[in-house]
Amino acid sequence: MSSQGIDNSQKPARYRCAAPPSRAHRAKGSALLMLLMTVAIIMMLYFVNFRAIFGPGISNQPHVPVSRPWLEEHRIVDSDKIIRMPKPPKPTLDEPVSLVANVTREGSDRGTIKLRFSNVGETAGRWSCQYSHQDRDYTFDSEFAGNIDAEKTYSQGPETDGSQLFFITRGSYRKTIGNTATDALTAEEGIVYVTGYMKPDHSAAGLITITNQDHSWSASYQWQTAP
Repeated sequence: MSSQGIDNSQKPARYRCAAPPSRAHRAKGSALLMLLMTVAIIMMLYFVNFRAIFGPGISNQPHVPVSRPWLEEHRIVDSDKIIRMPKPPKPTLDEPVSLVANVTREGSDRGTIKLRFSNVGETAGRWSCQYSHQDRDYTFDSEFAGNIDAEKTYSQGPETDGSQLFFITRGSYRKTIGNTATDALTAEEGIVYVTGYMKPDHSAAGLITITNQDHSWSASYQWQTAP
């Protein structure tokens, strides 16, 4: 039979040949793919290098508290109550003790802390710090007060040590952030807790924890007296 007179447009759809994509469509597809790849790379760098991009400022505060000293706040004795004093092998604090310790966070220097222990178990101190990161200058200043707690025993995993004396304090801190590029100055205020253990030789180590009123986030700093 001759093929003349047959209308190809009437053939079923499965026999028709799809037209190849135009050059414009291919260009649009390539551009979209490159855009998606660029966004993916930027997001990956954002999360991997978050601290380098933003610095250790307000935006970098953790959403989940890393330490919770407020759960021990019941150990802070009211000013009209007598503090139970320790017995050996814990340090007995027969005389007042003053300590100065270096403070660090993730290996970086974060100033010094000064602590005073009275012979009736009261504890007080101050932490101050200044440092720079990229185009920002940071200043911390805090004061706090509390007491020893001779009943709490040091423990770290399965290890315990009955010779170490626990203490806890609470106070307030103020952080100012200066932008050296714009001269803008911002401030932040909140709660500070200082906790730690003192050994019989009066060496000590512990944590400084800053947080907000509802304890929805916190940041911790390590401190330790010189050996």
